[in-house]
Amino acid sequence: MDWAWIVWLRSDGTVSRYWHSRLVRERGGCFFKIEPAVKLGSRVSTLKESTVNCYGSSPKVSVVIPVFNGERFIGDAIRSALGQTFRDFEIIVVDDGSIDQTEKIVRQFSDRVAYHRQENRGAGAARNFGVMCTSGEWIAFLDADDIWYPQKLAVQFEAVAMNPAMAFVYSDMDTIDVHEAILQRNFLTTQVKRRRRKWNLVSAVFGGQPFPYPSTVLLKRELFSQSGGFSPLFRRNYHEDFDLFARIAHVAPLHFVPQSLVQYRKMPSARIGNDWYDTNWLLLLERLAELWRDHPDRLKRVEWLIDKHACKQGRTLLRSGEWLKARECFYAVFRRRPFYFGNLRWWGLSYLPVARQLYRMYRNQKSTASRFKHIGQ
Repeated sequence: MDWAWIVWLRSDGTVSRYWHSRLVRERGGCFFKIEPAVKLGSRVSTLKESTVNCYGSSPKVSVVIPVFNGERFIGDAIRSALGQTFRDFEIIVVDDGSIDQTEKIVRQFSDRVAYHRQENRGAGAARNFGVMCTSGEWIAFLDADDIWYPQKLAVQFEAVAMNPAMAFVYSDMDTIDVHEAILQRNFLTTQVKRRRRKWNLVSAVFGGQPFPYPSTVLLKRELFSQSGGFSPLFRRNYHEDFDLFARIAHVAPLHFVPQSLVQYRKMPSARIGNDWYDTNWLLLLERLAELWRDHPDRLKRVEWLIDKHACKQGRTLLRSGEWLKARECFYAVFRRRPFYFGNLRWWGLSYLPVARQLYRMYRNQKSTASRFKHIGQ
């Protein structure tokens, strides 16, 4: 692949890293700065050096916990990591610009946890920065609102012991609510069974296995570095994990342990910023198309998803009253798929003043009703 980290040593003794790819050049960009300048020397960590590894030597595993305004749950996450039956690890917490009591809570764990802080740039950038500060052969991610079962690392290393060539292993998980009540056990296995009847992107990318949620993942540091880390092109924590794990799955097998070793906390439903979500979804599809350019069957499927997304964007523009921009979207899809009936229908509607106004009123009314329902919950 044409992706690479660019590491630049500045004259003032700082290091900056850039993400570069052929796809980025095609999209009209060049280099994207993704890490803050990190001062070389004793000021890399905000805590004394002995806090980075309380075991006195390079640990086998580095646990990276990104957090943003996570005062409510960060303590539980750290305690679940400290409570592992497998003991050869270090814990790195990267505060992504929190403005609550997160730092105070993390510092209560004294020299058992290394605390780092950066400007708010998202979970992906925080994980990248955390990995830069680690020294372990393996990397394990833990989100600040999730919880590990005590045997999580031990079970995964048992799997590694049976297959020493393994470089990426992840597990099933249970979902919990904000009060840690179990919502669903073996969530990932259940999702796979539901999706087996038809083609879906997750199965195509991960070979019929479930999606690897970050808190379930244990991977070799070398594999993470070779894959380029989390891309800075994604914003607001949407799809940056899918993008990285898809790139890894393209070059190395992902091993799934069908045992729940993680509690994944489902927060109360919040309205997603559609603009950010849609932008990241399209970016993910474009990057998958780049990744699969030598796999015609997969590429054809992804291009179909891209066209469906373009048609969806046209409908969104119709709802906002931007008829001309909507027509541009529909026309672009028509040029690639002239017999896509759904697109033709909406394209035709964009030329009918009364029909498009009725559609706009209907969709806005439905959106308002949905918003009030959400507030009521």
